[in-house]
Amino acid sequence: MLNPKTSKRLIEAGLDQINISFDGATAETFEKLRPGANFAQICKGLEALTAAKRALNSSLPRITFRANCLKENFEEMPGIVSIAREMQIDEVRIQSLIEIKGTKLATKEQLPSQIDQGSLIKMVETLQRMKTEPGAELHIDRALLKLAQEATNKGKNSGDSATG
Repeated sequence: MLNPKTSKRLIEAGLDQINISFDGATAETFEKLRPGANFAQICKGLEALTAAKRALNSSLPRITFRANCLKENFEEMPGIVSIAREMQIDEVRIQSLIEIKGTKLATKEQLPSQIDQGSLIKMVETLQRMKTEPGAELHIDRALLKLAQEATNKGKNSGDSATG
């Protein structure tokens, strides 16, 4: 558990980077996707870490949220970015999982390709706008951007054929 004392020791140890899997903007979603996790406790620990960085006037370690975009949590991606910015996290990386047969990483039903196309486009457009706002750097993986672009193109093409 991160607390002020542990946070100070981590910073003084000279770590360059800390990656945090952060898959929900609400306790309900976060704890569903990360069984055994306690959302409030994790947030409190991260606040201690960022407070220690400020107190020690340290830019390191860089703290990165890695958020897996799934059908169950895609609507919370903008909220994850907002939480990161409120906590003064350095970076958010939104990534999509792919189905790898024989593994338990994600089921086909969980994948971003299963998200309603209009909702996926809206979420990615919101994230793209958020990239220009101050605070945590935001990176959206190419696979997710490609999926949204394909959905946009499909919508344009079906609209063209309807009017043509």
